[in-house]
Amino acid sequence: MDCTLTVSADGLSALLHLPPGAQLALAGLKDLLTAHHVHAGLETGALLAATRPATVERTLVVARGRSPVAGANGRVELLVKEPTEVYGDGTVDLHEMHHFREIYHGTPVARLLPACPGVPGFDVHGVVLPAKAGTPAEFGSLLGPGNLIDEHDPTLARAADSGIYQRFTRGGTSFIQILHEVTVPGDIDLTIGNISSRYPVFVQGDVHATFSLKSQQAITIKGSVEDARISARGDLTVQGGILRGRTQVKSRGDIRARHIESRAVKARHVHADLTIHFSSIRATGDVTAKDIIGGEVLAAGSVTCDVLGDPDGQPTIIQVGVDPGAQDLMTWARERHAHLADECAVLRERCQLLAHRVQTRISAGDDHVSEDHALRQAVDDHAELQATALRCQNILASQADQLAHASALVAAARITVKRQINPGVILRIGAEIELAITEVRPGGFFYRTDDRIWDG
Repeated sequence: MDCTLTVSADGLSALLHLPPGAQLALAGLKDLLTAHHVHAGLETGALLAATRPATVERTLVVARGRSPVAGANGRVELLVKEPTEVYGDGTVDLHEMHHFREIYHGTPVARLLPACPGVPGFDVHGVVLPAKAGTPAEFGSLLGPGNLIDEHDPTLARAADSGIYQRFTRGGTSFIQILHEVTVPGDIDLTIGNISSRYPVFVQGDVHATFSLKSQQAITIKGSVEDARISARGDLTVQGGILRGRTQVKSRGDIRARHIESRAVKARHVHADLTIHFSSIRATGDVTAKDIIGGEVLAAGSVTCDVLGDPDGQPTIIQVGVDPGAQDLMTWARERHAHLADECAVLRERCQLLAHRVQTRISAGDDHVSEDHALRQAVDDHAELQATALRCQNILASQADQLAHASALVAAARITVKRQINPGVILRIGAEIELAITEVRPGGFFYRTDDRIWDG
């Protein structure tokens, strides 16, 4: 059997077939390769093996071509990264995932990375095999509202305005947009984490326990609020209920909820469509509900409900005509001021003692660094206490103005119960005058004149 050379159909390999005992001289091997136009990708090891005899039939790959490698397609690189904090041990707090990133006008949001040209190949005949270049990337539908392409660099996209950076995927297509409202498509839970934003927040689901939601503007929640911390500078609307919990729900605007259950709530005006049940409500304006059962309601304005009090006689305290914020501040100033004199005296004695020790060590030539540091700290603490004392004095000095304001609140405050008042209710209009309800009675319209609560 003669030695034969076969080239593959794609030209990427040349096979030399040798019968048992056959070998080729280098000149004969060269002639065979030339006859088949094989001169690229020669395999030196296989060619040398062909010049040596062997007892078995052999097929040697004496030349190998190289397939072309297609270029990588261009792609879009998203430049706004998730600011999730990774701890030293590699763990993350799922409460702090920061899915809603606030960015400013002009912030780069995406860049087009160029396609690669690919790597050409060759066959055993030396023919170059061209490579297919990658497909250039385009922004396409990726850029939603609030984005624009840089006028000087068409491969760069920037935020057209300050706002909330959000990335969505719909129908298999991703897009990014800059919004002026945080929109949570479901619940605030471990998939979302805590939210703190300068923008309004709209939650389409519930806010789960242990999470926090803060906004410098309004908050709207379609679901309920579990034992989560909620704080809004604007109005807070909870279309479900504010459920039992230890954390406070507060707003500098109004709070409106379907019902409030065993919760501390602080706002301007508070409204519950149904019941305020065994809760602590503090309002600088009015409080309205269908029923108010148990707990304490403190309002600077008026309180209106259909039914007031617990049928079983559990205490329900309603106090109107008192600004809870001003009352808390005045109580703090009075209690804090009572202790400041003693604290300042103790610190003055400590400063004198430390100053004496420092002077003694200086005279003796000893190191006095520790006493010097302690003296500076004591002096700073004394100055801070004096500043606090001055603040308390200013608050207490304004008591006359506060009393005048309180008198106006008392004169305007009303408690309106449309249907029924249960026993255990205590009505207070102003800070001193109260009326205790000891039996079931019809509703009424309560106001205060001449240091007495009247039922109109």
